[in-house]
Amino acid sequence: MAVVEEFYKLEGLGNDFLVAFCPELFEPDPSAVIRLLDRRLGIGADGLILAVPTGTASLAMALYNSDGTRAEMSGNGIRCLGHAAYATAQMPIGPIEVSTDAGPRRLSPEGYGASGAMLIEAEMGKVSYVSPPFARTGFFAGRKWRGTELEVGNPHLVFLPEAGGDAGERLAEIEIAALGPEIEAGYPAGTNVEWVELDSPALARLRVWERGAGVTLACGTGSTAAAFLLLDQGLAQGEVEVRNPGGTLWARRGEAGEMYLRGPSTLIATVTVAEAFRLAR
Repeated sequence: MAVVEEFYKLEGLGNDFLVAFCPELFEPDPSAVIRLLDRRLGIGADGLILAVPTGTASLAMALYNSDGTRAEMSGNGIRCLGHAAYATAQMPIGPIEVSTDAGPRRLSPEGYGASGAMLIEAEMGKVSYVSPPFARTGFFAGRKWRGTELEVGNPHLVFLPEAGGDAGERLAEIEIAALGPEIEAGYPAGTNVEWVELDSPALARLRVWERGAGVTLACGTGSTAAAFLLLDQGLAQGEVEVRNPGGTLWARRGEAGEMYLRGPSTLIATVTVAEAFRLAR
């Protein structure tokens, strides 16, 4: 029987995860995941990642949200997984490939910063439109916004303010905790929702409602979706700096149209949980 009792807690811009390395992947009981990730009654995190080494430079991962549901992909989560794998010598420091529910993703470490954070670039695959650009509209904080449905291995709805006027201060006024679940209810499988303001062709600001986790400080796939939309619609150029509430990510498009996401992660703690919090097959 597979039993997991040791976890590594990491965060990428305040988007935090528990990472565990297992002999094999398995589906934990959702109630056990919820209890483990509870911020008052458990250890607390936005997500849980179970991972298995599959070769000298490869891993397979399974990702679970704080509500116990399984998710396809997380841009911050996969970088935290890579950081944990390097820090614990599960993987040699260098490029590695990670098998995810959204397909294979490649990680390239760029080294440690003075604060101990590790900078990693993740290949995020190709982003696709689910519906025509700007097909949805909504009024938030007294302003009209245009929404675009995108797929980054997981679903996203990205809102940009209608051209004209100053949306800067109003971005902070959007009541995401109320609007997020209301908008997501219109999607049978749920969706992530981002509100994005472009300050310049190289700088965007983002706030997010994450499917399965609620309001978070940062979203890697959401930042990727937003940067892709801005680049593809000619609103941004080159590498896009995406400022999340928890910090900054950088997104760029490769020669074949694939997206890349770069950002820091920090290893917080190694935790051995009590018997009641262990995960078992």
